[in-house]
Amino acid sequence: MTQESPCLDFYAEALEIAIWGYGVVLALRADNPPKRAQTLTNLGNARQTQAQMGINPAANLESAIAHYDTKLNLV
Repeated sequence: MTQESPCLDFYAEALEIAIWGYGVVLALRADNPPKRAQTLTNLGNARQTQAQMGINPAANLESAIAHYDTKLNLV
């Protein structure tokens, strides 16, 4: 954590935990396309937020777009 933004560091850490959790949930929702689509949206949103926070922006935006594209193929 940095001295300048401990709250931002905490939020970034919480996003990493959420992203890990969404990965677990995706495996559990393999046979439920509507719920899987919802989880992919949440995962894309989390990656987009990371990019907006300046955390590896290019890779996180690319990941967000991939999750959104996968979701569109489900619905």
